[in-house]
Amino acid sequence: MAATGLLDHVRQSVETRFAFLQSYGFPPFAESQLAYEFHFESRNDAVAIDIWFEAIPCSPIWATINGYHIATLEPDNDLISGYSERHSELYDEYFSNYIKTNDPGWLAKLTDQYSSFGQALNDEYLAEIAHVLLRNDIVLSVGKMDFLQAQKELKLAHTQQLLHEQKALDKRYTCTICYASGLEVEYESASLEGLRKNIRQLVYKPIDAITTLEVHDWNGQLIAFPID
Repeated sequence: MAATGLLDHVRQSVETRFAFLQSYGFPPFAESQLAYEFHFESRNDAVAIDIWFEAIPCSPIWATINGYHIATLEPDNDLISGYSERHSELYDEYFSNYIKTNDPGWLAKLTDQYSSFGQALNDEYLAEIAHVLLRNDIVLSVGKMDFLQAQKELKLAHTQQLLHEQKALDKRYTCTICYASGLEVEYESASLEGLRKNIRQLVYKPIDAITTLEVHDWNGQLIAFPID
């Protein structure tokens, strides 16, 4: 499918699903292209909405308000999380094969998937994003972005907790190294010997340039760790 066909479909969905924004002081969406990205943007006095995708049939659609992903407003929204899952089911295998082989046959399969299922999936997603804004229309008002920031921080905290729990399950050590230049790097390994091997292979920074080196176990406890 040509990028223009995908563009026409998304344009129609944006114009239809987000027409309500005019009652909140938003003008019609302006279109722009940045490399392979197509953007639909509209703003009132202080709030900017950006909806965009890449010029390939399997591209997902992203939507932000003042730089925050609109999906952040409802992190437990099954329709939004389902979009990502369904999108992966439709395209991931074909796209992976296309990247590996550059065979246009795989690109044709991506186009078929889009025509059969993807266009409707994108429209349903944009419809739900519009409903999210309507249900949380406080963010469409000037100076009401604190709720989105709070949601973003909650999501980040949840992600960090999941990573911590997984690290504990895997019993992985973490080594944090700070250099005199101010550079800080971090390594993980299931064994102390694995960490030690990584440090010995640091060819871009000599060992004597290290200012601090700390190793913590999967419970966050600092442990003794001689390099040699």
